[in-house]
Amino acid sequence: MSQKRVDSVQIRSRQTRGGGLEEPSAELPIIKSNNKFSKTRGQKIKERFLLGVLFFVVAISSVYFATFDKKDSQAATFSWVQGDWSLGANLSAIATYTLNKTGWQKFYSASDNIDHSTSNQITLKNSAVSVTHTSDADFNGGTTTGNIKISGDAVSLGCPENYIFVPANATYGTNAFCVMKYEAKNVGGIATSQADITPWVNINQTAAIAECAKTGGHLITNNEWMTIARNVEAQPANWTGNAVGNGILKRGNVGITDAASYGAGTAANFGTDRDTKAQLVLSNGETIWDLSGNVWEWTNDTIQGKDQPTGSSTGFAWREFNALTTYGTLSYDKVRPANSAYISTYGAGKIYSDGTVSNTTTYAFLRGGSWYNGATAGAFTLSLSYAPGISYYGVGFRCVR
Repeated sequence: MSQKRVDSVQIRSRQTRGGGLEEPSAELPIIKSNNKFSKTRGQKIKERFLLGVLFFVVAISSVYFATFDKKDSQAATFSWVQGDWSLGANLSAIATYTLNKTGWQKFYSASDNIDHSTSNQITLKNSAVSVTHTSDADFNGGTTTGNIKISGDAVSLGCPENYIFVPANATYGTNAFCVMKYEAKNVGGIATSQADITPWVNINQTAAIAECAKTGGHLITNNEWMTIARNVEAQPANWTGNAVGNGILKRGNVGITDAASYGAGTAANFGTDRDTKAQLVLSNGETIWDLSGNVWEWTNDTIQGKDQPTGSSTGFAWREFNALTTYGTLSYDKVRPANSAYISTYGAGKIYSDGTVSNTTTYAFLRGGSWYNGATAGAFTLSLSYAPGISYYGVGFRCVR
């Protein structure tokens, strides 16, 4: 135990002139200790204050780090189960993580040039096209242009924007080609394939040939039309019963309403935010709009009235395909579906023709029907009653490159 001693304590007082006493002056005791750890009361108060401040800082820091930016330490797991690829590519929407998703049928892709026809498999489409130049002017001018497409280890010239790739067909002697996805539109005097604005109509066949030539291509031929139509005929997705020959082949905007058709019969349509009955799919997954209905379309072909297909009696009339008794200078394959049973009740359409032996007038080919033709319209519908120089408000065209 530490010991303390007082060296000296002296208290003095003296009388003042007024007789009073001054405050005593004292020599305060000097406290000495032999314990080096002894502290004054002030030191202890200071230490306690500093300890309190330190505790407060530590407490505040603990709360701060416990609550600040919690997201850095959180984790979550989400999963998606792909059912199949049947609905194809989505070029804008991507997966979100808010909920687990199952049974997906679409996939995100920067391009829709994807073949998903094989179950649980997606591959790049085989999109090759060959180009033959027959003159130095064409070759040097580079009259055919397009996008580069890749299939496996092959790089080839692809189709221009809003044109679709059509596979070759030996029956018609057609190589693979690019055709307008939409009926031609007049954009600044240029025949353009685009969804917006109404189709370019009131144009005759001669003018349509010239307008397609300006694009570096040509007006679609009957052989090219039939190449597309036969391809469309063979795709289950184009039939209302989801199987080839089951139900009706989609007709689109033809002025009647049924499983394959729509429209009030008042005007041509445009855009893609409309009834998809106007859209048909090809074997390679490409889609084409208004091959049937909307507006008639010229092809780059002509025929005299006497050489036209006809039935048991001649003269201009609508005929079912199975009512034809002769094809004139044409043939079965130039006119109608591959399956001989497909007539207008199947959505294939009809033919309007003459066949009178004395009729030497030249007529142009019109295909597809229009918004007012009803069940007469179809992908194979053919009218042979308009001369090449006639224009009409329900007649347009489509180019090939």
